[in-house]
Order: sequence, then C-alpha cells, then structure tokens
Amino acid sequence: MSDVTSQTPKRDTMLLGIGALCVAGGLYFALVGLGVLKPPSRTNAPGWVIVVCGLVFFAGGIAVTVRGWLGMDDKVQDVPAGTPIALRMATALAGLAVAVGLALVGTWIAFGGGPRQFSFSMGFISGSASEIIGRVVFGFGAVIVWLFVIAMARKNFKELFGNKADPTSR
Repeated sequence: MSDVTSQTPKRDTMLLGIGALCVAGGLYFALVGLGVLKPPSRTNAPGWVIVVCGLVFFAGGIAVTVRGWLGMDDKVQDVPAGTPIALRMATALAGLAVAVGLALVGTWIAFGGGPRQFSFSMGFISGSASEIIGRVVFGFGAVIVWLFVIAMARKNFKELFGNKADPTSR
C-alpha cells in the first residue's frame, strides 16, 4: 500500500502549454519595454509600463505552469498540502506580482502625466468619455486593487511564514 501524498501528481499538459506561452509572451513584452526588442507597432505607453505589462503575463504564466505541474484543476484553489515551499512561494509571489502590476498600470493611467483618451461601449451606446471621468474611474479602480494587494500580501505572508504550531493562524 502506498502513501497517497507521496504519489506524483498527474501533470496537466494543457496548463503547462498555456503557462509557457504566457511566460514567453510576457518575456517578449518586457524586453520590448526595456528596448532590447523592437515593438510590433507604435507604443502608447512609456517603456516601464510595457515592462510591467510583460511581467504581469510572465508571472501569470508562472502561476499557471505551477498549477499544471501540480495537476491542479479549476476546482482547486490552494496548492496541495505537502507541496514544496519553493512552489508555494512561486505561486504566491506570481499572484502578488500580477496584482501589483495591474495596480501599477491603473495608477499610471489615472495619475500619470500626459493626455489620455477614453471611450466606452454599453450595448448600442458608445462614444468618447472625458479625460477627467476616465482618470477618476481608473483611480477608483487602482485604489481598490491596491487594497486587494495589501490583503493578498498579508494572507500570503501568514500562510507561508505564520505560526505552524497554531492551526488558527492559517
């Protein structure tokens, strides 16, 4: 009779492939933002914003790859018990990096220098929106995402480094 926790999980090759594509795409855009590679077309953001967007895809790809490696399906939210700390940390840091990246981009759109153009579409109604309205909406969204980042960082820290002897600290 073998121990269930010592069995190798069934790898999800679809998730591994999607994760690899996201990692590669994110690396590409990070290198474009750094000026190492030529952009595919005209850019509408500073290089650092393009790097951040690339890192969001890169980190998301890492998280998806870890899920595929561990054989986690859509119903599983947390990494399985007994997962090595390196994979648990990779998943936690990747998720946090995605959230921070999205918060940074939203913050730049709302508060960064230069003009912005916003448009909207709701069913059959579409058109342009004023720069002030667009910046306020993105600013509100950025604040919400930054609050989420703080909550996520606290949760990850407690799960990874909390008191292991106290089961209520998890």
